[in-house]
Amino acid sequence: LERFLKRKYKKVVVASDSEQALWYLETQGVHLIMADQRMPKTDGVELLTHARKIQPKAMRILITGYMDVETLTSAINAAQVFQVVTKPIDFKVLDMTVQRALEAHEAIEREHELFDAFVYAAVTAMEQRDPSTAGHSFRVALMTTGLAMAVDRLTAGPLSDVHFTREDVEQIKYAS
Repeated sequence: LERFLKRKYKKVVVASDSEQALWYLETQGVHLIMADQRMPKTDGVELLTHARKIQPKAMRILITGYMDVETLTSAINAAQVFQVVTKPIDFKVLDMTVQRALEAHEAIEREHELFDAFVYAAVTAMEQRDPSTAGHSFRVALMTTGLAMAVDRLTAGPLSDVHFTREDVEQIKYAS
């Protein structure tokens, strides 16, 4: 599987276990995450569920040698997988699945960029009506997202239990 993916796609990172995978996901952006259902320490659905929280825009594929209703339900509901691939792996099917997942990721990224551009244009247009408030919305967004990220890094005090995902910070930016 690793050889096939590395021959076919530009950058492929393989983690030796779920802890290494989660560390990588916390430090690097990825477009696609693939996990085997049977792994040491944690199963694929659990890993992909954590991965979804860390990188919600990344596509997720679960590989499994057995398919039961509970695994499929968890994969769809908790991990929101793009596709479940069964073993033995048909590499043509896997290739098509990976291509479709990467295309879906690109479409989501384009949609996000268009939305950002729309919000920026709308805020700019509103602020041009009153020169005394020019830039106010952008300053508020910068300050509130900075505050959320600072609170997220706290390890002691009354707010140390408050944490924000990347998605949360993005929503705070839009609300600001």
